[in-house]
Amino acid sequence: MQRREFLSTSVAAVAGTCLTSPTDIVKADASTTRLRFAARAGMFKHLGGQSISEQIAFAASQGFTAFENRDLLVRAWADIERSKIDIASGTLESIDLANWSRELSARGMVWGAASVAEEYGRSLLEKEARFDFAWNVAHAMQTSRRVSGFNRGVVVPGRLPVGTSRPQHLHDIAEMLKPFGELAEKHRFTFLFEPRGPLAGSTPMLVETIEHAVELCERIGSPTFNVLYDVYEQSMNGRDLSGDLQRYQSHIGYLHIGDAPGNKEPGTGTVAFVELLAQLREQQFNGIIGLDHGHSRAGVEGEIAVLEGYRRLMV
Repeated sequence: MQRREFLSTSVAAVAGTCLTSPTDIVKADASTTRLRFAARAGMFKHLGGQSISEQIAFAASQGFTAFENRDLLVRAWADIERSKIDIASGTLESIDLANWSRELSARGMVWGAASVAEEYGRSLLEKEARFDFAWNVAHAMQTSRRVSGFNRGVVVPGRLPVGTSRPQHLHDIAEMLKPFGELAEKHRFTFLFEPRGPLAGSTPMLVETIEHAVELCERIGSPTFNVLYDVYEQSMNGRDLSGDLQRYQSHIGYLHIGDAPGNKEPGTGTVAFVELLAQLREQQFNGIIGLDHGHSRAGVEGEIAVLEGYRRLMV
């Protein structure tokens, strides 16, 4: 039996349906305005295959229109060095971003957001942190020029120093970031501030809530700075998800989703995804929704559960 035939048989058996192939799991209604969902690297490695190329092809067959790899810039640097790195599956694979980008483009897909700079232990105003940020941004701009469809990067702007007022530090960070906004505009690149709560026993983060992220965007005053809204994290923080999506829709450029509690696929928790995504359609949200969660079950069965969880959402 060929590998693809085996996968088709396994999917049908586990799902308990009359499916003839994995591509029958999710069917989107083309007559409805569709949201853009990004499959994550490694999420469908059993159904799709171990390589990124196979996973891109499988994600496209399931109706995904973007592909997210948080470590894309790490891979890009390895590509420059003509080296190999360990991918999520645990195998070694030659890095070929140009080829992956062509495969995405041929399927009408784009790259999801990748990490540009995520500071958890320093303030972004510290000398070495500023130097690292400038280097990371330069690398991101270079990568966006040579990797078609890559134009979104995640930024966590570090800690709030002890004894410093948040408004003052937001002002100082905004002034530091303004020149990078001008650079990003030239490259049609978007930075995404991700609110992160404080770690246990540590100093506060500068951007802990969506209000902090929105204030920072407004202080910078550039359309190249948006907010990444993590539905799972905000749900666990007791936020009014629908209210946030409505109130801050002009600033939210990207979503990460996972059900809460547990951070697994939709349908495993209490988040009202059908209603939330209907709201996003009504708001004509044109950003990307990344699958930033785990599997409720292991192996092929778990990947099928993820696809089943999105069957009613991907319309």
